[in-house]
Amino acid sequence: MTLRSLGLTALLSSTLWAQGTTFVSTLTPLLDLRATQVPRLLEQWSSSKLGRLFEDEDARLAGDLAVGFQSRRIARQTALRLALQQLPSAADAPPHVISSLYMLQPSEVWRLFERPVEEVASVEFSFLLPSDGEELVTPHFVRTMSCRPRYEGRWTQAFDEEARQRARSTMFDQVADAKISSFPAHVFALPDAAADVDFDDMPKQQWMLHLPGRFVYGNGVPAEVGRVDVGPARTAAELCFETRFDHYNQAFREIGAGVPPDFALLGFDKLERLRWSARFVEDLIYDVVRLDFVEGPI
Repeated sequence: MTLRSLGLTALLSSTLWAQGTTFVSTLTPLLDLRATQVPRLLEQWSSSKLGRLFEDEDARLAGDLAVGFQSRRIARQTALRLALQQLPSAADAPPHVISSLYMLQPSEVWRLFERPVEEVASVEFSFLLPSDGEELVTPHFVRTMSCRPRYEGRWTQAFDEEARQRARSTMFDQVADAKISSFPAHVFALPDAAADVDFDDMPKQQWMLHLPGRFVYGNGVPAEVGRVDVGPARTAAELCFETRFDHYNQAFREIGAGVPPDFALLGFDKLERLRWSARFVEDLIYDVVRLDFVEGPI
């Protein structure tokens, strides 16, 4: 690599960081979870009425114990999942075992909380409808973890170690020289030997992508899920949950199941979307629930 190309690479990297470049999905969203501007949230928490409750020694101890317990639990789940994929006999496991290791698991969502909160800049998780023509029983997912600059080296070490463990899997093959939108990535696919097994209801690939300050994990063929691009501006310090009930209901109809009775009973068949957000206003928590109806308010 020449000095010119090195300089261009450095310039591109700095530009990407400044613009907030990330992996942007092109699929239809079902559900989004995110926490943005986490350092600011932590500052506001410490001066809030709720935060001051944890100045009590017993309350602070209980909080520390709860956080520690969940962190260790998430770490154990991730370690176990990676270890199972490396067992010599894993390649001969029954299809339902392979399926349970390959399909979306609740632990993927919990991994939003696997890093110490003081190291986090933002986190985001999205459930996504498969693209047209894909007949999957589980949605795609994209999990994006953004760190504060001083912790990128530590996060990179953990990211690279996970990629090495996944590369040793006896159940999946690493795609050689994989790239996502020209950026080097780790992509893992079902081996050719699994072609005779009926895995049509599962995404065929899992992948990991490291961008400046961001660590992205997902499933499905990356080019069919999205691309690296400038992400939406997330300037507010808030927690946000948003789900698209219209897309859920449409998916139920397309597979011939119809809207589930419990959805209809609760009126979810009349909803387009539900959005909940929470942020600090002075020393109080201000939360908003927004309901958008398919045909206007009812």
